[in-house]
Amino acid sequence: MRDAFFQALYYSTPPRIFGRRVLPFSLSHSFLLSGLENGIVHASEGSRSDLLHAVWVCGIDHKSNSANLLNPPLLRMMWFAALSKRYNYETERLKFMQYVSDFLEVPEHWQGESDGRGFRAPWQFHFVMTAAANFGATIDEAWNMPVALARCYYDVWAESQGDKSLVSQSEIRNIARMKEAGIE
Repeated sequence: MRDAFFQALYYSTPPRIFGRRVLPFSLSHSFLLSGLENGIVHASEGSRSDLLHAVWVCGIDHKSNSANLLNPPLLRMMWFAALSKRYNYETERLKFMQYVSDFLEVPEHWQGESDGRGFRAPWQFHFVMTAAANFGATIDEAWNMPVALARCYYDVWAESQGDKSLVSQSEIRNIARMKEAGIE
């Protein structure tokens, strides 16, 4: 059983996928790939080109992705696509899915314990704003923050504001013991 706060702070070695080193899966990566409706991230399914595009995006920081959005480096992208044919698609897809999963390990929350209001703006913007306003990050630093770390900072801030929805590690252990004992 991993502690999401520990994982978020210390998991920092992303893999190589198709031979390309990706950065920690950030708020910017999440927002950009979702906004572009990339099939690999959007529905955990997608084509080889969806996966290649997701790996390309995840290998670049927020500022570079913003610049590349309107002026993509097509020759470098085509070269990357050509080199990727040396790799097994399914193996690389599984590595990518594990990479995203590792960077989305977030704290548990009690169901129904929040005030019930969901976000109206994209959740990534809430985490960026919280990191910038309360934790001293610049806007670019906040966009480059790994999703799980940003969520942990957000949860700490929310708890300091009265949110009681976080499940502690001792509560998780007690629930696991109860399940093992057949008590539910």
